[in-house]
Order: sequence, then C-alpha cells, then structure tokens
Amino acid sequence: MPKNTTLQINACGLIGSKRNKSDGCTIIGSQEANQSGEVFNDFVISSMDTGIGKRHMVIKYNMDNRNYYLRDLGDGSGTFVRLDVPLVGITTVVLKLFRS
Repeated sequence: MPKNTTLQINACGLIGSKRNKSDGCTIIGSQEANQSGEVFNDFVISSMDTGIGKRHMVIKYNMDNRNYYLRDLGDGSGTFVRLDVPLVGITTVVLKLFRS
C-alpha cells in the first residue's frame, strides 16, 4: 500500500469501491475476492502488510442518526483510530491509511 493513501467515504460507502455497492458500508481487508470469486472488500490492502486480515474492518454509515461507525471484524491485528479533529457535521469522511 502506498504511503498516505487517502480514501473518500460518504453515506453510500467508498467512492470508487471494488465491491461497487452503495450499502453505506466500506469494508477493508487483504483479500480481493472470496473463493467463489465475489469481490470481498471495497478497498484491498496487500497481504504483504502484516497484521491485515482478509476482512479487517468496516466503516458503516447509519442513516437514522447520521453517524459513521468503525468496527474491527476480528481478522487481523486490530484497528486503531487517531482523530485530529472531531467528525461532527461531516458529510464525507477522508480516511488516510498508513503503517505504524
């Protein structure tokens, strides 16, 4: 994964998603597709980056309360978030991924 990769996520999901679904979920992991060939993740991080699970985390937009939720999917070394500014009143999330 290139350094300082930026993802744009809105209420429909990841802009330019590999899954090509507008279900409000952005799924990130290391596997391109499952065994039946169905696209597995919206954004794929190379499995060469250690600690990334096949389906690592999901960012979901809740239409009822207009909030984004990040959930670790339990496959990998965990998910950590650092916020530089509060995410209040934001309609698109810009997510920067980097190695620690």
